[in-house]
Amino acid sequence: MSNSCVYNQQDAENVLQAMNPFSAMTTGALADLVAQKLGHKDASELGTYNSGKLMFPAIVTNACNRIKHLGFGIRKAGRGKWEKVAGGQAQDEIKITKSVATATPVVATPVVATPKKEVELTVLDDTPVEDHELLYSIEDPSTRDFFISQTACFGKFVSSAKECGSCVLASFCSALKGEQKKEKAQAKASEKAQAKAVAEVAERVGLKASDINVPDSAQLSSAKKLVARQDTTCAATGRPIKAGETIWFIARWGLCKEEVGTALGLKE
Repeated sequence: MSNSCVYNQQDAENVLQAMNPFSAMTTGALADLVAQKLGHKDASELGTYNSGKLMFPAIVTNACNRIKHLGFGIRKAGRGKWEKVAGGQAQDEIKITKSVATATPVVATPVVATPKKEVELTVLDDTPVEDHELLYSIEDPSTRDFFISQTACFGKFVSSAKECGSCVLASFCSALKGEQKKEKAQAKASEKAQAKAVAEVAERVGLKASDINVPDSAQLSSAKKLVARQDTTCAATGRPIKAGETIWFIARWGLCKEEVGTALGLKE
């Protein structure tokens, strides 16, 4: 079966407008009837979605929703049901009457016909419809990524906000915010652990915690023990290092006194 329908909503509207009054019937039955008016056995010949569900009932539903207030007699008859009552004129029965009053003759100006653009209308109805078909899946990664790229507030989910609750990305947005919150908590815990480690180092070497600042970039695991060839300064404590003194070289930090390396648990 095809996953595209050969008829659009306008075709369905034209048939519905021309039909005689009919009693309440489900959208599926009405779709079959309209399909028969178009020369087919039933709606199953007019295409299906990837899920296998028929396409034409959804088209007929949209058509009914659009013309139900236009005087053709189409109206809701319960959930997922429609009927056509007498009083709404069928399209092929509309008569054009001429005014009998005398009027000044008017010369008609020829009008050049312009091609009509075919526009597909999606009409929203606040009443649940049985035969509604979702045309996209937010579970599809590429579809979801597109919606996210168009949603500037993604990741700022607020459970009490009505807009957030009705958003198609609500569950994903909430999950992302939860992950961000978890990451912040982990980062904060890491900072506390690092601060505690620095305080312990400071205590062991007889320094104040504020005197030592271990940078995140410091590669402690690759530290090497060396002998200072000249006088310099300890990167950790700011204390002087004398030539010939045993020191530690810590990449992306600098030279540190031996007691600093011992306190940090460095090993060759």
